[in-house]
Amino acid sequence: MRRLTKLILYVALSSIPFHAKVVAQTYYSMRFSETNMRTGNTTTHPVLAVYWQRGTPFEVLSVLYPERVYTEEVEDESQRFEGKTPSWYRVCDFEGQTGWIKSNQLGATSTVMVLGTSDILEVPMFAEIDDVAPIALLPKYLVMRRIDCRDGWCMVRFNDATHGHLEGWVARVHLWGDVGFEASH
Repeated sequence: MRRLTKLILYVALSSIPFHAKVVAQTYYSMRFSETNMRTGNTTTHPVLAVYWQRGTPFEVLSVLYPERVYTEEVEDESQRFEGKTPSWYRVCDFEGQTGWIKSNQLGATSTVMVLGTSDILEVPMFAEIDDVAPIALLPKYLVMRRIDCRDGWCMVRFNDATHGHLEGWVARVHLWGDVGFEASH
C-alpha cells in the first residue's frame, strides 16, 4: 500500500503542468562551479552536459514557472511575473546545445566567454580600443565579467593566476554571451 501511495504521489507531482514564458535575448551565468544541463525540466530528466566554470554564460530561450503563477488572479496582466521565482530555464550554451537548467543555478551577472575562431587560439585584449599593442592574449573559453560594449568592442574584467586582475577591451566578434545591445545606425 505504501508503494502504491508513493507511486500515485510521484505521478501526481511529476505531472504538475508548467508553462513557458518566452523572453527577449537574455544571458544568465552560472552561479556555482558545477551545473547540470538536462533534457527536460525536472531533476529526473537525464543530464545532457555538466559545466565546470563559474560564470559560464547561457542564452535564455524561455522561462518556466509553476502552474500556480498562471492560474492566480491578478489585477494587471503585465505584473503576473513580478516577484515570482521561475522554476527552470531553457537555455543554449556557447556550442549551440540546448537544454534545461534549474533556475537557482543561474544568475543575472553579465559575463562573456572568449571563443575566437577555429584557427585563433588566443584573442588580444587592449587597454584602449584604438591601441595597437595588446596588454594580454586571452585563451579560448576564458570567462570574464562584461563591463560595457560599444563600437564593436566590449570592456571586460577578470582575475586569473597568469594575468592577475586585468581590465581591457576585446573585439566583440571574439566573444560569446552577454555582449550587450548596440542599435544599428
